[in-house]
Amino acid sequence: MKKIENLPFVASIKKLGTHIPYQEPVIPPLKNEGETISKATTKILDQLEVTEDNYGKTFQFLQQYQAKFLHEQRFFGKGKTIALLGEGYGYIDEKPEIAHLLLENKILHTYDFLFNKTDLSNTTTAGNNHLGC
Repeated sequence: MKKIENLPFVASIKKLGTHIPYQEPVIPPLKNEGETISKATTKILDQLEVTEDNYGKTFQFLQQYQAKFLHEQRFFGKGKTIALLGEGYGYIDEKPEIAHLLLENKILHTYDFLFNKTDLSNTTTAGNNHLGC
């Protein structure tokens, strides 16, 4: 930082923080012993009304993409293969709102490009909101 600060065209510098490289989560998943229990199925979702009660925290996000209109037009993504590239799709089997994707074999392939593995069970969960949509 001193070298940069001493350059003739630099007026000042301000340290904003320290970069911490990504690490595997250290907290193990809170797994229920036994079978995954899902609150939803594709059949239920086909008839689900787009309301805040039904979609919870993702409702406002869905409004941005006019999900209510798409549901009214009967667009549910059937017959489509969708690729999601993003950060973290871990602990899917513990999320009742998306666990049906595993039970119904809707997830065709997974891959963690950061750690070169196909098991996403203990990666971060940041992408799960996108997956829910």
